[in-house]
Amino acid sequence: MKNLRVVDQAGNQQDYETEFVPKIGERIELEYGFGSDPVRTHYFRVKDVTYRLDNGPEHQAGILIEEESDPELWPVNHKGVFISHITEEKPVALVLQKYLKLAFGDTFRVFVSSDSKSIGGGTKWYTHTIEHLRLSEVVLVLVSQESKGREWINFEAGSGEGSKSLVIPVGIKNISLGQLSYPLAGIQGRTIDDIGSILTDIGKRLDAPVANIDAKAYLTELHDAEEQLVYKSLKVEPVVPAFSNGL
Repeated sequence: MKNLRVVDQAGNQQDYETEFVPKIGERIELEYGFGSDPVRTHYFRVKDVTYRLDNGPEHQAGILIEEESDPELWPVNHKGVFISHITEEKPVALVLQKYLKLAFGDTFRVFVSSDSKSIGGGTKWYTHTIEHLRLSEVVLVLVSQESKGREWINFEAGSGEGSKSLVIPVGIKNISLGQLSYPLAGIQGRTIDDIGSILTDIGKRLDAPVANIDAKAYLTELHDAEEQLVYKSLKVEPVVPAFSNGL
């Protein structure tokens, strides 16, 4: 158990017992209140990590923190969904995002990395994507014959599992979920046509009411999106030079 000294931007400091020392850039939460104010949770970003040499090794760590004000990234919005997909399958991801918002409300957070509203201009997309993945309660992984072996899809699925999120493989383009390899093979999946089961899974996990959606309209838009999908691949074949008998 380490004794961690926490210093905020105003110079206030407090010692806490902790099992680990946060890293620069990580977010932490502290509960406190001032005077007669009620105790509430405050959220901070770690700006620096220091080690005090005047104490023993177990009492050396200190962190400088700054209060985090971005409401997109904290518990009020933790109960959201992350849709993992490859770039080519963006049209399908956006249809699913649209109907999740219709079912759970327009303010319900559904993160899609290819959606310009999910990642604004000038944002460091990798950091932003990983942060939303870590904070999402449910991760829907779109899988097809083309995407099932992609490293990024499997990375995001594994990250969701590591964050204790509910990870659901969602088969598109009529893929058989039995064709998946681990880590996705060991997880109960859904087909993207079965929007009712997907919404039920999310509602149960988040303890959230599910509004009725137009399932027929969903399937029409979904199938239109699937027909738009274009996959790019590069095939490299060796060129064998031809030699004449005279060479």
